[in-house]
Amino acid sequence: MEIEPVRGGFRKPLSTREFILGYLEKNGEAYIAEMHRAYKVELQAIAAAGATIPPYRGRGRKPDVPRAKKYVYPRYHNFQGQVWKLAQEGLVQLARTERTMGQHGQFKGFAKPPERHYYRLRKEVA
Repeated sequence: MEIEPVRGGFRKPLSTREFILGYLEKNGEAYIAEMHRAYKVELQAIAAAGATIPPYRGRGRKPDVPRAKKYVYPRYHNFQGQVWKLAQEGLVQLARTERTMGQHGQFKGFAKPPERHYYRLRKEVA
């Protein structure tokens, strides 16, 4: 699937939309935080692969560490919004909902712990 880049903004080598669709195609189903973490790791890998050694300009030690162009990650809520847009377009659907356990006490004081929503690619109806 080819996606047209939109005007303006800081372009990343891999669009969020393209990554989400590819990740769900490869893994079947996933929750938003899992996809968000994987997207950040993927951007780091792309930056490391494209790293260059800066030219030596005399004086001091020669730089031996590659310089990588760092990409700004989308925040979790922006990533969540992109998944919501894909769901509105009918490309992605909610697969299941699971209660979170709150193992580290991060949901202390909540009336009820939040739910984790798993998404998958929408199956075409023939």
